[in-house]
Amino acid sequence: MMSAPFEERTARARSGDLVEGYVAQGGTGGEGTDGEGTGGEHAGGEPAWPSADADAGAPDRAPADGAGTSQSPSEQPSSEQSPSDGQPAQQPSSEQTTRPTRLPQPQASGESQPGQRQNPAERTSAASAPHGRTDRFQQGQAGRQSYEAQASRPGPPQQHQPRPQQQQQQQQPQQQQPQRRPQTGPQPGAGVQPRPGSVPPAGMQARPVRIEPQAAGSDASPESDDAGESGETAYLAAPAGAAAPEAAQGPGGPPDGPGNSDAPPQPEPEPEGEAKPRRGRTKALLLGATALVLVVAVGIVLALPAVSNRLGLPWAPNAPLTDPPQPIAVASHLQGVGEHGQAPTAAGVQQALSGPARDGALGTLSGMVVDPLSGETLWSQSADRPVAPASATKILTAAAALLELGPDARLTTKAVEVAPGQVVVEAGGDVTLSSLPEGEESLYRGAARLDDLAAKIDKATGGEVSSIAVDNSLFTGDKTGKGWAGEDAPSTYAAPVEPVMLDGGRSDPLDDGSKRTGTPSADFAKRLAAKFPGASVDAQGGDASGGRVIAEVESAPVERLVEQMLELSDNTLAEAIQHQVAISTGNEATFPGGAKATLEVLSRHGFDVEGVTLNDGSGLSVDNRIPAQLLTEIIAVAAGSDDAGGSPGEQPSSPAESSEPDAGSGASRTETLRPILSGLPVAGGTGTLSARYDDGVPAQGRGWVRAKTGTIPSIGTNALTGYVVTVEGRVLAFSLITSGARNTDAAREALDTMTATLRECGCR
Repeated sequence: MMSAPFEERTARARSGDLVEGYVAQGGTGGEGTDGEGTGGEHAGGEPAWPSADADAGAPDRAPADGAGTSQSPSEQPSSEQSPSDGQPAQQPSSEQTTRPTRLPQPQASGESQPGQRQNPAERTSAASAPHGRTDRFQQGQAGRQSYEAQASRPGPPQQHQPRPQQQQQQQQPQQQQPQRRPQTGPQPGAGVQPRPGSVPPAGMQARPVRIEPQAAGSDASPESDDAGESGETAYLAAPAGAAAPEAAQGPGGPPDGPGNSDAPPQPEPEPEGEAKPRRGRTKALLLGATALVLVVAVGIVLALPAVSNRLGLPWAPNAPLTDPPQPIAVASHLQGVGEHGQAPTAAGVQQALSGPARDGALGTLSGMVVDPLSGETLWSQSADRPVAPASATKILTAAAALLELGPDARLTTKAVEVAPGQVVVEAGGDVTLSSLPEGEESLYRGAARLDDLAAKIDKATGGEVSSIAVDNSLFTGDKTGKGWAGEDAPSTYAAPVEPVMLDGGRSDPLDDGSKRTGTPSADFAKRLAAKFPGASVDAQGGDASGGRVIAEVESAPVERLVEQMLELSDNTLAEAIQHQVAISTGNEATFPGGAKATLEVLSRHGFDVEGVTLNDGSGLSVDNRIPAQLLTEIIAVAAGSDDAGGSPGEQPSSPAESSEPDAGSGASRTETLRPILSGLPVAGGTGTLSARYDDGVPAQGRGWVRAKTGTIPSIGTNALTGYVVTVEGRVLAFSLITSGARNTDAAREALDTMTATLRECGCR
């Protein structure tokens, strides 16, 4: 088919159409988009218009597909496709490229000048032209409207900006060929490139470019196009690569065909959120490194010998090489001191004590050492001379109470209702009543409680108590003993002796050194009346005879009272106990009656009381006189063997015969007197010996000596009566008393040294 005549092409140019053609690189022309061509000239002899920038040797020419074909309107790229949906098209190789040539368009008078908009009616007429082509200006208008629609949306336009590397690759051909015009013909294997000013098809990337209008009659620059000549903003499409959709494929085949194998691949855009995983990985690495450091530090610490030994770790240097031995069964009762220990000799003991007994700090010393098992006297110095024993007197009081009252006897306090609402407390001689509530123990363990007595009274009377009185008729006579100093009662160590009181008259039931009251019975009545609202206290006392007993409480057993008296060296409790011995023997419950009853009981049970003078049961009296021999004998009997012989009622000739059964009781003296030993203070441990035997030679007897102390500084008396267990396991009974000692502390230390020497000497 022949080319259209010149006039027809001119007419179409006036209507805004564009005549395109291809100039073959080797002189052979391709087919134009408006018709069929067979060469470089049109039919009719008229030459084709060459391109102003023809350069057959340019390396970036568009590839020729060998046969140009006309594209119908349905094959044109759609203007509605987004430029961001496609990928850059593959660049054809230089051997197959032809350069599309832009033919000049003559302007007729009255036609639209550059920069002028085309009438919509004309665009409609052009769209319905016989060739079925859409005016490129109309496409430019559609692209501009699409771009303005995107710009009018909130935020920046949804455009994918090419990376700088892509822009450099796109601009590189222009830098090499500055005179090259944009290709307008169809690209083999890739469809038709979008015209400037139109919306790029899918698979293309576009960026808006402002193209300034040219003056009329001037040649179009390589950068200008139909849309640029109208002063509109045009889209420049960038190839989208091998991933272009099928709509952009031409007859040359798919983008990844042989014709596009030489095009370099375009890099993919880097996702915006790729840095977050990197930060996450960095954080994880930091946490892992920190954990590793902590593990190493802990391992180093646990590897230290001091730490591993302390925690008992398997790798500890001190860890046992074998399994620990099985635990040894421990008896839950005290083991008696062996009777099989080697007995010391009298010569050995006398030699061992010869030096310590001459210590000038002792003043005048009297004393005795006896082997309880054999009854042999090992050492004696003025032992039969009666001296002031101070608190060692309590040894006699304890022995008389145990032998007379018995270890299990208890003291009873009764409440009697003599009239409705009138309660009289019949004092029974118990001075250990506790003022503490249930669950708390005072210094007197196991004592009766005031709260218990009040609760029983309340239950019996229904709480209707109008008055409380105390019947103190049990004890008579003076409330202090002969030979007591005026400051002895009340004091921190004694109270006036009355048959009922709370906590031994102490102001603090837990402090042995607290001040004691001068009116213990009256204080008891007030505390009891306070339990009943509206009840008063009868200061004149009352008579409990003839009344109805509504409540009563009992003290701890006598053996417990004896132990507490000896351990605390409790003077008030000692006097109350001795008064009970007087009552039991039929004597008056007074200081003289108690002293008399004590000597009677001891004498009746075989103890020699010749030369003994007693005025009280506590030893506060400076007028008491007791020989060390009697004190030693009582301890020796308590520490003796139950197997020792002797016939009932027979006077023991020696301490070894002390196990004779008590007349009428069926128990031996040793068994009855045993609580004396358990009540003696432990050297360096309990009671009045807790602060002694702490250093020097006395420290050797720490825990091995148990003894009752006694001190009256005014007359220089310091006493120590008890027993010691030797290194050979033998028990020795002793009593040591100083008279006229000028320094109490020095005398005490000298006595401690003598007993500690007995512990270590062996003395054979």
